[in-house]
Formats: sequence, C-alpha cells, structure tokens
Amino acid sequence: MATPPDAPGALHPPRIVPLIGGIGNRLFQIARAWDLKQAGHEPLLVPIEALPEIDYLAARLLGWTRHDLWIDTARIAAALGLKFGRITPAGRLAVYAELVQSRLPGQGDRFNLPLPDDRRRVQLGYFQRSGCITAESVAAVSRAAADLLPLSTHPQRPAVIHVRGGDFALEDRLSAENVAAFQQHAGEACIGITNDPAYVQRHFPTLRLAAATGPVDDFMTLCNAQLIMPSNSTFCFWGCAIAVQRQGASLWKLPPDPYWRLLNGLA
Repeated sequence: MATPPDAPGALHPPRIVPLIGGIGNRLFQIARAWDLKQAGHEPLLVPIEALPEIDYLAARLLGWTRHDLWIDTARIAAALGLKFGRITPAGRLAVYAELVQSRLPGQGDRFNLPLPDDRRRVQLGYFQRSGCITAESVAAVSRAAADLLPLSTHPQRPAVIHVRGGDFALEDRLSAENVAAFQQHAGEACIGITNDPAYVQRHFPTLRLAAATGPVDDFMTLCNAQLIMPSNSTFCFWGCAIAVQRQGASLWKLPPDPYWRLLNGLA
C-alpha cells in the first residue's frame, strides 16, 4: 500500500491544508498548497467535509457556516498536481489539535501566517494577508479554475459592479458615491451582480442587475468582464483574477485588503 502523503515516511516534509469556508476562501487555500509544493513540500488538501466530526464541531461550537461548493476543487487540485482528500488517523488528530489551538486567546494570527514563517504541519487558515500566497500561485489557480468553466459560451460584459451584501463588514462596503461614479463612467453597459439583490435595491436603486441563476453564473460574468468595480470579497477576487489574466480586464478602485495587490502584473 502506498504511503499516505501526510504519513511520517512521506518523501517531502508533509503539510496538510484543510479546505474551509466558501469557494473564494478555498481557492486561497489551494494557492497556499501550490506555493508549498513549489517550496519542496508535499501538501495534502483535505476538505473539511471529509472530516465530519471536525466539521460538526466547527459548525456547532465555533459558528462556522456551510457554503455552496459550486466548483470542483478536487479537479482544480488535480490540474495543479496537488494531492487531495486522503488522510491518516494521525493527520485527523493533527487537524483537530490545530483547530483547537487556533481558537485560543491570542492565536487569531494563525489563520494568516506568512508562507516563509509557517512551520505548522497543519496549515489551517485563510491566507489573505501579505506574504501568505504569491502572485504565481494566484495565476496557477486562476487558470485551473477557468478551465473548468464554460466561459466561451457566457456573454462578454463591458462593465460590471460586484456588490457583496448583508453579511459584509460595514466599513468595507461600496459607497453610493463610488458606485454612481462608476455607472456614469461605464454608461448604459454597466450591470451589477450580487448575493443580496434586496440590499442593492435599497442602496443602489439605479444599478441594473444581471439576470443570474446562481453563483456560477455571477462568477462567469466577472470572469468575462472588461472593466470591474470589485467589492472586498474573495469570490470577487478570483473572478477578477481570471478576468485580468484572460482578457486584461481593468479594475476600478481596488479594495483595501492586501491580497488584491497580487493581481498586478497578471495580464
């Protein structure tokens, strides 16, 4: 029987990267695993759903929410040459121990440790601060994700605003002034996409929303846009990354989080 990649006898220093949160967060975690592989490690991606007892505890005790997983992360991992899913009992225990430690007082930074500083066997985190992932991993993950989507059959869009809705921090919301300025610049071609149409209708009543059937449709609209006003959202980030890489899309007023700077030079 082959040695599991997280076992002590594995060829390279083992690293387990749990996949948690929605697809936007999970693509960051896949990017972290890709960077670890480039550094000579043998990372293993493990979706939290494959650890049902830990998934249950995280949902019931820590308040983590479950999300619609609308793209096949196992296929993205395979395209990038990353191992996915199989974990030893010792690996499960290590994931549980890291989850507990990450929730202790003063340990919040463990979710965003810079890549060069992180020596943990279980790299549990969101990896959205400076130094957590590289522009090269963003490019690689974006290409792999784009290859799974029927983008060539989806409409091209000249100008798109992404509005993240009611679950979002107040200080990072799009302002009415900036949305109005973008609409004036883009003209009648401007459309919006959102996970909260009621919020858009209340705050941006003149913004015309695209007819969408769900997150995949919205994501492909971002991917096929030429000009994008992004919200500070990981979902939006990866759509923008694909748009910048595929057709050199322009971004209007980058959000404040440092990971957005990774898009510079992707075109």
